[in-house]
Amino acid sequence: MAESHAEIDLGGTWRIQSADGKHKADYRVPGDVHSSLIAAGIIPDPYVGRNEYDVRWVAELDWIATREFEWAGAGTWHLDVDYLDTVAEIKLNGKTVLKADNCFRRYTPDVSKALKRGRNKIEICFFANVKEAQKRQKTQPYYVPYSTNNCPIPDGNMLRKPACHFGWDWNLAITPFGAYGRLRLLPPGQSAIATVFVTQELRDNGSVDVSIALGFGGKTELAKIAFAGMMIETRNGKAIFKIVKPKLWWPAGSGDQHLYELKVECGDQVETRRVGLRQIELVTDKDGVGARFAFKVNGHETFCKGANWIPADALPSQATPVLTEKLLRAAVAANMNMLRVWGGGFYEQDYFYDLCDELGLMVWQDFMFSCNLYPTTPEFLNEVREFETNCFVYIGELCRWRNRKSWTGELLCC
Repeated sequence: MAESHAEIDLGGTWRIQSADGKHKADYRVPGDVHSSLIAAGIIPDPYVGRNEYDVRWVAELDWIATREFEWAGAGTWHLDVDYLDTVAEIKLNGKTVLKADNCFRRYTPDVSKALKRGRNKIEICFFANVKEAQKRQKTQPYYVPYSTNNCPIPDGNMLRKPACHFGWDWNLAITPFGAYGRLRLLPPGQSAIATVFVTQELRDNGSVDVSIALGFGGKTELAKIAFAGMMIETRNGKAIFKIVKPKLWWPAGSGDQHLYELKVECGDQVETRRVGLRQIELVTDKDGVGARFAFKVNGHETFCKGANWIPADALPSQATPVLTEKLLRAAVAANMNMLRVWGGGFYEQDYFYDLCDELGLMVWQDFMFSCNLYPTTPEFLNEVREFETNCFVYIGELCRWRNRKSWTGELLCC
Protein backbone atom coordinates (compact mmCIF):
# COMPACT_ATOMS: atom_id res chain seq x y z
CA MET A 1 0.00 0.00 0.00
CA ALA A 2 1.59 3.27 -1.16
CA GLU A 3 2.02 6.01 1.42
CA SER A 4 -0.35 8.98 1.23
CA HIS A 5 0.26 12.47 2.57
CA ALA A 6 -3.09 14.01 1.62
CA GLU A 7 -5.45 15.18 4.36
CA ILE A 8 -8.43 12.91 5.04
CA ASP A 9 -11.87 14.49 5.28
CA LEU A 10 -13.87 12.64 7.94
CA GLY A 11 -17.14 14.33 7.06
CA GLY A 12 -19.98 12.57 5.30
CA THR A 13 -22.30 9.79 6.41
CA TRP A 14 -21.65 8.19 9.78
CA ARG A 15 -23.78 5.75 11.78
CA ILE A 16 -25.11 6.78 15.15
CA GLN A 17 -26.91 4.90 17.88
CA SER A 18 -28.03 5.54 21.40
CA ALA A 19 -25.75 3.93 23.97
CA ASP A 20 -28.52 1.49 24.91
CA GLY A 21 -28.74 0.37 21.26
CA LYS A 22 -32.46 1.13 20.93
CA HIS A 23 -32.14 3.88 18.29
CA LYS A 24 -29.95 3.77 15.16
CA ALA A 25 -29.67 6.06 12.14
CA ASP A 26 -27.36 7.54 9.53
CA TYR A 27 -25.70 10.68 10.86
CA ARG A 28 -24.55 13.45 8.52
CA VAL A 29 -21.29 15.18 9.58
CA PRO A 30 -20.98 18.12 9.90
CA GLY A 31 -24.38 18.38 11.48
CA ASP A 32 -26.48 17.89 14.60
CA VAL A 33 -27.82 14.54 15.73
CA HIS A 34 -31.43 15.73 16.06
CA SER A 35 -31.60 16.58 12.36
CA SER A 36 -30.42 13.08 11.43
CA LEU A 37 -32.98 11.50 13.75
CA ILE A 38 -35.70 13.61 12.15
CA ALA A 39 -34.57 12.49 8.69
CA ALA A 40 -34.66 8.86 9.84
CA GLY A 41 -38.19 9.22 11.22
CA ILE A 42 -37.09 8.45 14.77
CA ILE A 43 -38.27 11.78 16.17
CA PRO A 44 -40.80 14.32 14.85
CA ASP A 45 -39.97 17.84 13.71
CA PRO A 46 -39.60 19.83 16.97
CA TYR A 47 -40.87 22.98 15.23
CA VAL A 48 -44.32 21.42 14.75
CA GLY A 49 -46.93 21.84 17.48
CA ARG A 50 -45.60 20.84 20.89
CA ASN A 51 -43.17 18.26 19.53
CA GLU A 52 -40.38 20.14 21.28
CA TYR A 53 -41.43 18.44 24.52
CA ASP A 54 -41.55 15.01 22.88
CA VAL A 55 -37.93 15.07 21.69
CA ARG A 56 -36.17 16.22 24.85
CA TRP A 57 -35.31 12.61 25.70
CA VAL A 58 -32.71 12.63 22.91
CA ALA A 59 -30.38 14.92 24.89
CA GLU A 60 -30.79 12.79 28.01
CA LEU A 61 -29.04 9.79 26.41
CA ASP A 62 -25.44 9.09 25.43
CA TRP A 63 -24.97 8.60 21.67
CA ILE A 64 -22.15 6.90 19.76
CA ALA A 65 -21.26 7.89 16.18
CA THR A 66 -18.91 5.76 14.08
CA ARG A 67 -17.41 5.51 10.62
CA GLU A 68 -14.48 3.78 8.95
CA PHE A 69 -11.78 5.13 6.64
CA GLU A 70 -8.62 4.00 4.90
CA TRP A 71 -5.19 5.30 5.98
CA ALA A 72 -1.84 4.60 4.35
CA GLY A 73 0.23 7.43 5.74
CA ALA A 74 3.33 7.75 7.88
CA GLY A 75 4.80 10.23 10.31
CA THR A 76 2.95 12.60 12.64
CA TRP A 77 -0.76 13.05 11.91
CA HIS A 78 -3.22 15.28 13.75
CA LEU A 79 -6.97 15.19 14.15
CA ASP A 80 -8.46 18.63 13.40
CA VAL A 81 -11.90 19.18 14.92
CA ASP A 82 -13.92 22.20 16.01
CA TYR A 83 -17.56 22.97 16.91
CA LEU A 84 -17.70 19.66 18.79
CA ASP A 85 -20.78 19.99 20.99
CA THR A 86 -19.98 19.47 23.79
CA VAL A 87 -18.95 16.81 26.31
CA ALA A 88 -17.53 14.13 24.03
CA GLU A 89 -14.81 11.52 23.67
CA ILE A 90 -13.19 10.53 20.38
CA LYS A 91 -11.56 7.15 19.88
CA LEU A 92 -9.45 5.82 17.00
CA ASN A 93 -9.35 2.03 16.78
CA GLY A 94 -10.47 1.83 20.39
CA LYS A 95 -7.84 4.27 21.71
CA THR A 96 -8.99 7.56 23.24
CA VAL A 97 -7.41 10.48 21.35
CA LEU A 98 -9.55 13.36 22.62
CA LYS A 99 -11.74 14.22 25.58
CA ALA A 100 -13.64 17.39 24.67
CA ASP A 101 -15.40 19.72 27.04
CA ASN A 102 -15.87 22.98 25.17
CA CYS A 103 -17.99 23.67 22.07
CA PHE A 104 -16.02 26.88 21.41
CA ARG A 105 -12.56 25.31 21.06
CA ARG A 106 -10.59 23.85 18.17
CA TYR A 107 -8.77 20.62 18.99
CA THR A 108 -5.74 19.26 17.11
CA PRO A 109 -4.45 16.20 19.02
CA ASP A 110 -1.62 14.04 17.71
CA VAL A 111 -3.25 10.72 16.75
CA SER A 112 -0.29 9.04 15.07
CA LYS A 113 -0.02 6.20 17.59
CA ALA A 114 -3.70 5.30 17.23
CA LEU A 115 -3.69 5.00 13.43
CA LYS A 116 -2.96 1.78 11.57
CA ARG A 117 -2.33 1.06 7.91
CA GLY A 118 -5.47 -0.06 6.15
CA ARG A 119 -8.96 0.11 7.64
CA ASN A 120 -9.46 2.41 10.65
CA LYS A 121 -12.48 3.08 12.84
CA ILE A 122 -13.25 6.45 14.43
CA GLU A 123 -15.85 6.77 17.15
CA ILE A 124 -17.38 9.80 18.88
CA CYS A 125 -19.28 9.33 22.12
CA PHE A 126 -21.56 12.29 22.78
CA PHE A 127 -22.30 12.23 26.48
CA ALA A 128 -25.72 13.49 27.60
CA ASN A 129 -25.10 17.22 28.07
CA VAL A 130 -28.24 17.64 30.20
CA LYS A 131 -27.13 15.02 32.70
CA GLU A 132 -23.51 16.19 32.64
CA ALA A 133 -24.63 19.77 33.43
CA GLN A 134 -26.78 18.61 36.32
CA LYS A 135 -23.96 16.44 37.69
CA ARG A 136 -21.54 19.37 37.60
CA GLN A 137 -24.00 21.63 39.37
CA LYS A 138 -24.13 19.15 42.24
CA THR A 139 -20.33 19.18 42.60
CA GLN A 140 -20.12 22.96 42.97
CA PRO A 141 -19.10 24.28 46.39
CA TYR A 142 -22.31 26.35 46.26
CA TYR A 143 -25.29 26.54 43.92
CA VAL A 144 -24.64 28.62 40.77
CA PRO A 145 -27.93 30.12 39.48
CA TYR A 146 -28.89 29.93 35.82
CA SER A 147 -31.44 31.98 33.87
CA THR A 148 -34.69 30.28 34.85
CA ASN A 149 -36.69 32.86 32.89
CA ASN A 150 -35.03 31.79 29.63
CA CYS A 151 -33.94 28.19 30.09
CA PRO A 152 -36.56 25.54 30.93
CA ILE A 153 -33.78 22.92 30.84
CA PRO A 154 -31.59 23.62 33.89
CA ASP A 155 -27.88 24.09 34.53
CA GLY A 156 -26.64 24.97 31.05
CA ASN A 157 -24.29 27.45 32.69
CA MET A 158 -22.17 24.50 33.85
CA LEU A 159 -20.96 23.83 30.28
CA ARG A 160 -19.08 25.78 27.60
CA LYS A 161 -22.02 25.27 25.27
CA PRO A 162 -24.45 27.74 23.63
CA ALA A 163 -26.81 28.94 26.35
CA CYS A 164 -29.76 29.07 23.94
CA HIS A 165 -29.61 25.28 23.49
CA PHE A 166 -31.24 24.97 26.90
CA GLY A 167 -34.12 27.16 25.69
CA TRP A 168 -34.67 30.88 25.29
CA ASP A 169 -37.61 33.22 24.80
CA TRP A 170 -37.18 32.78 21.01
CA ASN A 171 -35.75 29.26 20.88
CA LEU A 172 -36.63 25.59 21.22
CA ALA A 173 -35.41 23.87 24.38
CA ILE A 174 -34.06 20.55 23.07
CA THR A 175 -30.30 20.80 23.78
CA PRO A 176 -28.96 19.82 20.33
CA PHE A 177 -25.50 18.30 20.00
CA GLY A 178 -23.14 16.97 17.37
CA ALA A 179 -20.06 17.71 15.26
CA TYR A 180 -20.82 20.92 13.37
CA GLY A 181 -17.48 21.97 11.91
CA ARG A 182 -14.15 20.62 10.67
CA LEU A 183 -13.40 16.95 11.21
CA ARG A 184 -10.33 15.79 9.32
CA LEU A 185 -6.91 14.16 9.60
CA LEU A 186 -3.94 16.38 8.81
CA PRO A 187 -0.75 14.83 7.41
CA PRO A 188 2.80 15.75 8.50
CA GLY A 189 3.54 19.42 7.85
CA GLN A 190 -0.01 20.51 7.12
CA SER A 191 -0.60 21.65 10.68
CA ALA A 192 2.58 23.77 10.65
CA ILE A 193 0.67 27.08 10.37
CA ALA A 194 -1.57 27.25 13.42
CA THR A 195 -2.58 30.93 13.19
CA VAL A 196 -2.20 33.94 10.91
CA PHE A 197 -2.04 37.28 12.73
CA VAL A 198 -2.83 40.40 10.71
CA THR A 199 -2.32 43.83 12.25
CA GLN A 200 -2.51 47.16 10.49
CA GLU A 201 -1.70 50.79 11.21
CA LEU A 202 -3.06 53.73 9.23
CA ARG A 203 -0.39 56.45 8.99
CA ASP A 204 -1.03 60.21 8.98
CA ASN A 205 0.05 60.38 5.33
CA GLY A 206 -2.70 57.90 4.37
CA SER A 207 -0.49 54.84 3.92
CA VAL A 208 -1.11 51.60 5.80
CA ASP A 209 1.48 49.29 7.35
CA VAL A 210 0.20 45.70 7.34
CA SER A 211 2.07 43.29 9.61
CA ILE A 212 1.71 39.53 9.21
CA ALA A 213 2.82 37.15 11.97
CA LEU A 214 2.46 33.39 11.66
CA GLY A 215 1.98 31.06 14.59
CA PHE A 216 3.41 27.59 13.96
CA GLY A 217 2.08 24.40 15.44
CA GLY A 218 5.57 22.90 15.39
CA LYS A 219 8.99 24.25 14.51
CA THR A 220 9.29 27.50 12.52
CA GLU A 221 9.32 26.85 8.78
CA LEU A 222 10.23 28.79 5.64
CA ALA A 223 7.06 30.56 4.53
CA LYS A 224 6.08 32.71 1.56
CA ILE A 225 3.68 35.54 2.34
CA ALA A 226 1.98 37.33 -0.55
CA PHE A 227 -0.15 40.44 -0.03
CA ALA A 228 -1.39 43.19 -2.34
CA GLY A 229 0.80 42.00 -5.23
CA MET A 230 3.97 41.76 -3.09
CA MET A 231 5.72 38.66 -1.75
CA ILE A 232 8.11 38.14 1.17
CA GLU A 233 9.92 34.95 2.18
CA THR A 234 10.43 34.58 5.91
CA ARG A 235 11.93 32.07 8.33
CA ASN A 236 10.71 33.83 11.45
CA GLY A 237 7.07 33.93 10.38
CA LYS A 238 6.91 37.74 10.19
CA ALA A 239 6.49 40.22 7.34
CA ILE A 240 5.51 43.89 6.94
CA PHE A 241 3.87 45.33 3.84
CA LYS A 242 3.56 49.07 3.24
CA ILE A 243 0.54 50.06 1.16
CA VAL A 244 1.18 53.63 -0.05
CA LYS A 245 -2.21 54.36 -1.59
CA PRO A 246 -4.59 51.89 0.01
CA LYS A 247 -8.13 51.22 -1.10
CA LEU A 248 -9.95 51.37 2.21
CA TRP A 249 -12.77 49.20 3.47
CA TRP A 250 -15.94 51.03 4.55
CA PRO A 251 -19.12 49.94 6.31
CA ALA A 252 -22.23 49.51 4.20
CA GLY A 253 -23.63 52.88 3.21
CA SER A 254 -20.33 54.70 3.78
CA GLY A 255 -18.23 53.48 0.85
CA ASP A 256 -16.86 50.39 -0.88
CA GLN A 257 -15.77 47.15 0.78
CA HIS A 258 -12.39 46.61 -0.88
CA LEU A 259 -10.62 43.44 0.24
CA TYR A 260 -6.96 42.55 -0.39
CA GLU A 261 -5.88 38.96 -0.98
CA LEU A 262 -3.45 37.42 1.53
CA LYS A 263 -1.79 34.11 0.71
CA VAL A 264 0.59 32.17 2.95
CA GLU A 265 2.50 29.10 1.71
CA CYS A 266 4.46 26.82 3.99
CA GLY A 267 5.48 23.53 2.41
CA ASP A 268 2.31 21.95 1.06
CA GLN A 269 0.09 24.08 3.27
CA VAL A 270 -1.63 27.14 1.81
CA GLU A 271 -3.67 29.60 3.89
CA THR A 272 -5.66 32.44 2.34
CA ARG A 273 -7.44 35.47 3.79
CA ARG A 274 -9.22 38.52 2.42
CA VAL A 275 -8.18 41.59 4.39
CA GLY A 276 -9.85 44.98 4.45
CA LEU A 277 -7.70 48.00 5.32
CA ARG A 278 -9.36 50.43 7.70
CA GLN A 279 -9.02 52.14 11.05
CA ILE A 280 -11.71 51.78 13.68
CA GLU A 281 -11.55 53.92 16.79
CA LEU A 282 -13.69 53.96 19.91
CA VAL A 283 -14.62 57.54 20.83
CA THR A 284 -15.09 58.15 24.56
CA ASP A 285 -14.91 61.94 24.83
CA LYS A 286 -16.09 63.31 28.17
CA ASP A 287 -19.46 65.01 28.17
CA GLY A 288 -21.89 66.49 30.69
CA VAL A 289 -23.13 63.12 31.95
CA GLY A 290 -19.94 61.08 31.68
CA ALA A 291 -18.51 59.99 28.34
CA ARG A 292 -19.61 59.26 24.81
CA PHE A 293 -19.51 55.82 23.19
CA ALA A 294 -19.14 56.07 19.43
CA PHE A 295 -17.03 54.75 16.56
CA LYS A 296 -14.89 56.39 13.93
CA VAL A 297 -14.14 54.44 10.76
CA ASN A 298 -11.19 55.73 8.77
CA GLY A 299 -11.38 59.00 10.71
CA HIS A 300 -15.12 59.53 10.10
CA GLU A 301 -17.62 59.15 12.92
CA THR A 302 -20.10 56.47 11.89
CA PHE A 303 -23.67 56.05 13.11
CA CYS A 304 -24.11 52.34 13.84
CA LYS A 305 -27.38 50.77 12.73
CA GLY A 306 -28.03 47.12 13.37
CA ALA A 307 -29.50 44.29 15.41
CA ASN A 308 -28.65 41.22 17.46
CA TRP A 309 -27.57 38.11 15.57
CA ILE A 310 -28.71 34.81 17.05
CA PRO A 311 -28.01 31.37 15.55
CA ALA A 312 -29.77 31.22 12.19
CA ASP A 313 -31.68 28.08 13.23
CA ALA A 314 -32.30 26.12 16.41
CA LEU A 315 -30.86 23.05 14.64
CA PRO A 316 -27.24 23.72 13.58
CA SER A 317 -27.62 21.55 10.45
CA GLN A 318 -30.23 23.97 9.17
CA ALA A 319 -28.07 27.09 9.73
CA THR A 320 -26.51 26.81 6.27
CA PRO A 321 -24.31 29.30 4.39
CA VAL A 322 -27.25 29.90 2.02
CA LEU A 323 -29.61 30.82 4.87
CA THR A 324 -26.91 32.90 6.55
CA GLU A 325 -26.23 34.90 3.38
CA LYS A 326 -29.95 35.50 2.89
CA LEU A 327 -30.29 36.92 6.41
CA LEU A 328 -27.14 39.06 6.16
CA ARG A 329 -28.24 40.51 2.82
CA ALA A 330 -31.60 41.32 4.42
CA ALA A 331 -29.74 43.23 7.15
CA VAL A 332 -27.89 45.31 4.54
CA ALA A 333 -31.14 45.89 2.63
CA ALA A 334 -32.59 47.25 5.88
CA ASN A 335 -29.70 49.78 5.96
CA MET A 336 -27.81 48.06 8.77
CA ASN A 337 -24.04 48.38 9.03
CA MET A 338 -23.35 46.47 12.28
CA LEU A 339 -24.51 43.24 13.90
CA ARG A 340 -23.97 42.12 17.46
CA VAL A 341 -23.25 38.39 17.65
CA TRP A 342 -25.10 37.60 20.85
CA GLY A 343 -23.34 35.78 23.70
CA GLY A 344 -25.89 33.01 24.09
CA GLY A 345 -25.11 31.43 20.73
CA PHE A 346 -21.93 30.56 18.81
CA TYR A 347 -18.74 32.13 17.66
CA GLU A 348 -19.98 31.82 14.09
CA GLN A 349 -18.18 29.86 11.40
CA ASP A 350 -15.74 31.57 9.05
CA TYR A 351 -18.20 32.00 6.21
CA PHE A 352 -20.36 34.26 8.41
CA TYR A 353 -17.52 36.70 9.00
CA ASP A 354 -16.36 36.45 5.38
CA LEU A 355 -19.85 37.45 4.24
CA CYS A 356 -19.84 40.36 6.67
CA ASP A 357 -16.52 41.46 5.13
CA GLU A 358 -18.05 41.42 1.68
CA LEU A 359 -21.33 43.08 2.63
CA GLY A 360 -19.93 45.88 4.78
CA LEU A 361 -21.24 44.69 8.14
CA MET A 362 -19.19 45.51 11.20
CA VAL A 363 -19.51 42.82 13.87
CA TRP A 364 -19.68 43.41 17.58
CA GLN A 365 -18.77 40.01 19.04
CA ASP A 366 -19.86 39.02 22.51
CA PHE A 367 -18.00 36.47 24.56
CA MET A 368 -20.15 33.34 24.82
CA PHE A 369 -21.76 34.12 28.18
CA SER A 370 -25.35 35.27 28.55
CA CYS A 371 -27.78 36.02 31.38
CA ASN A 372 -26.27 33.45 33.73
CA LEU A 373 -23.85 33.15 36.58
CA TYR A 374 -20.95 30.79 35.92
CA PRO A 375 -18.66 28.51 37.96
CA THR A 376 -15.28 29.74 39.11
CA THR A 377 -13.70 26.32 39.56
CA PRO A 378 -10.19 25.93 38.12
CA GLU A 379 -11.49 23.41 35.56
CA PHE A 380 -14.15 25.75 34.21
CA LEU A 381 -11.87 28.79 34.15
CA ASN A 382 -9.15 26.82 32.36
CA GLU A 383 -11.62 25.95 29.60
CA VAL A 384 -12.52 29.62 29.30
CA ARG A 385 -8.86 30.61 29.09
CA GLU A 386 -8.27 28.14 26.27
CA PHE A 387 -10.33 30.35 23.99
CA GLU A 388 -11.78 33.59 25.30
CA THR A 389 -8.59 35.18 26.63
CA ASN A 390 -7.05 34.99 23.15
CA CYS A 391 -9.65 37.32 21.69
CA PHE A 392 -11.27 40.59 22.67
CA VAL A 393 -13.99 41.67 20.28
CA TYR A 394 -14.96 41.17 16.68
CA ILE A 395 -15.43 44.52 14.98
CA GLY A 396 -14.47 45.77 11.56
CA GLU A 397 -14.62 44.27 8.14
CA LEU A 398 -12.23 41.36 8.65
CA CYS A 399 -14.32 40.15 11.61
CA ARG A 400 -11.69 37.82 13.01
CA TRP A 401 -10.43 37.25 16.56
CA ARG A 402 -8.86 40.44 17.90
CA ASN A 403 -6.35 40.88 20.67
CA ARG A 404 -6.41 43.35 23.54
CA LYS A 405 -3.88 45.89 22.28
CA SER A 406 -5.93 48.37 20.34
CA TRP A 407 -9.26 49.44 18.94
CA THR A 408 -7.57 50.65 15.78
CA GLY A 409 -7.04 47.44 13.88
CA GLU A 410 -5.13 44.86 15.88
CA LEU A 411 -6.50 41.67 14.32
CA LEU A 412 -5.87 38.01 14.92
CA CYS A 413 -7.06 35.76 12.11
CA CYS A 414 -8.02 32.19 12.92
